[in-house]
Amino acid sequence: LVVFLIVRSAKQAQERREGMAAHAAHREWEYTATDPSLVARFGGAPFGRGFAGTASNVLRGTHDERAFVAFDYSYRDTTGVGQDRRTHTYRFSVVALHLGVRTPGLSVAPTGFFGRLVNAVTGRDIPIGVPSFDEAFTVTTPSPEFARDVLHPGILEVQQHHPDLAWRLDGDSKRIRKDWVVK
Repeated sequence: LVVFLIVRSAKQAQERREGMAAHAAHREWEYTATDPSLVARFGGAPFGRGFAGTASNVLRGTHDERAFVAFDYSYRDTTGVGQDRRTHTYRFSVVALHLGVRTPGLSVAPTGFFGRLVNAVTGRDIPIGVPSFDEAFTVTTPSPEFARDVLHPGILEVQQHHPDLAWRLDGDSKRIRKDWVVK
């Protein structure tokens, strides 16, 4: 059974790579199976955590005349000691879109009970003024005015329909990640 599952998983991964390569060719994008340079290219979560970071299934191209790179990112982390030692793999989908202008930075991420406690103590969360949004998401930025300008009602509505989506504006790029495995 284990051998069957391993073979099946490898076949599905190969079919996914072939499908992505065909889609990239159709859209006149570039597909690369792996690109180690992307592991160190970006800062902030989830980058720089754990060990054995990899960037795979890399798509590069333009959309609406803006350059982008999209890829699967994963890293490993070990917890516990002795017989309780476990290694976990965390997987993310990342999309970085070149904005063409520099921003002061803005991060929007889902928050849970513990996150709300940390935000209450540290004061790092910027309230937007919509209680359902403010309770579900953490907003950080050096410019609260910028956050309130960007997070207009249409953006808030889309974000609330995708409660597991985290994104940030960082320098001249917009980065989006969707956790595949939630801690």
